[in-house]
Amino acid sequence: MVINYEDLVRLIVWYASNRGEKLTTLRLVKFLYLADLYHARVSEGKTLTGWPWAFVYFGPFCPQALDAIESAAKRGLVQFGEYPSKYDDEKDYRLFEVEDTDQEPDLPNILPTYVWSRLQWAIQKWAADSSGLLDYVYFET
Repeated sequence: MVINYEDLVRLIVWYASNRGEKLTTLRLVKFLYLADLYHARVSEGKTLTGWPWAFVYFGPFCPQALDAIESAAKRGLVQFGEYPSKYDDEKDYRLFEVEDTDQEPDLPNILPTYVWSRLQWAIQKWAADSSGLLDYVYFET
């Protein structure tokens, strides 16, 4: 299966936006990881993206996920606002959204139902809960 990474980013952000949620970079990276994980569970370990996920401080991470998010933002597939962090004076954080949620992306028709339904469940549960999402990916996956 060949997947456009930017479209996957847009799909995840679109679904969260459609539910009235905005995603931080951290949550978006974890949802990308979960898409790979859910796909690997039903495809003999093969991920959607082929990215080399590594376990770091806050769970699974790979720089390719950040590149895909940045590319999707540059192409206008997702929008973001930058806000000052209350934890670090020198860093801002981003909240990603899709402003036009009326047009559903085509990607759900390409993703296996098991992957998309599990990903929807995860977004519903943790789109606004970073600590819950981190606990899940850190301890349950």
